[in-house]
Amino acid sequence: MTESVFFVQALGFLGLASMVISFQMKNATRVLVMDILANVFFGIQYLLLGSVSGMIVLTISMVRNILLLLRDRWPKLAWKGWMAILIAAEIALCAPNIINWYDILPIIGFIIVTVSFWGKDPQKLRFANLILVCPIFLLFNLLVGSWGGVINEIITWVSVFTAFLRYRKQDKKEISDSV
Repeated sequence: MTESVFFVQALGFLGLASMVISFQMKNATRVLVMDILANVFFGIQYLLLGSVSGMIVLTISMVRNILLLLRDRWPKLAWKGWMAILIAAEIALCAPNIINWYDILPIIGFIIVTVSFWGKDPQKLRFANLILVCPIFLLFNLLVGSWGGVINEIITWVSVFTAFLRYRKQDKKEISDSV
């Protein structure tokens, strides 16, 4: 493995480490901050792997996460129009940089996550990640050669699957207790 390949893959593993740390955070602000850090590492890695659209998607994801962090403090940032602006910006900036068919995968994943985040329903966000987002980014990471990204998506999928089952079981118990 050449030094440059090692460096590029190391960036992905730093992104993976940031995401794993974010899973352990109890505070939503810290989770989003660690997600931003992971996006920095993965974004640089995608750029070095030749996926400009992957890097653009993660850069706009960082902006989205900052808006989400601040929306409770500044109500104007909770406006749903920001969601449409972010999605439009992503499409406009990524479209000229689509080289391969799989360059559209992170764009689709971003749109799904952005709509899910703005909805503020954790169960719908988990379901979207479980069924759509993780498989989309897993395939993308495989195709661009981000091994840290592949492992990240597998860990994320298992984590989301576990949470989905756990909270679904709690929801059923709450319904049966109220009857």
